[in-house]
Amino acid sequence: MHFKVLLTGVTSALALVLEDRIIIDGGIDFDDGRIIGQHHPQAGERIVGRALVFPNSASFSVNSAAELINLFVKGVQPAALILSRAAESDMFTGLLMADQRHRIRIPTAVCPQHEIKSIKSMDIITFQNTTVTVDPAN
Repeated sequence: MHFKVLLTGVTSALALVLEDRIIIDGGIDFDDGRIIGQHHPQAGERIVGRALVFPNSASFSVNSAAELINLFVKGVQPAALILSRAAESDMFTGLLMADQRHRIRIPTAVCPQHEIKSIKSMDIITFQNTTVTVDPAN
């Protein structure tokens, strides 16, 4: 797989492939990090410490850096993000603001859409600064 790392970091986490858009404010329980949108395909799944994979464009909405920072304050942030497009402008703007203003960073990479679809939930995604690897779940 080919990845372009947007925000570096060192982490290893289980993938959670999101099938639908997720909104931080109102879509995630800040007490335990569960997806709470009742119609979301992954309702009930926890994002805490997971590598969130967004195979579809516009699948993540961060209306402000404050919402992203709230995930960290509450301790329910994901470990990493894998996007199908770098042009996820709302989300990436929030990530950059959190990184630059508050020193809060989520390792983030872009993977071509035809390749990202091969990532499955429970695969292990590892970031080693500028290198990303995916190990299939057993």
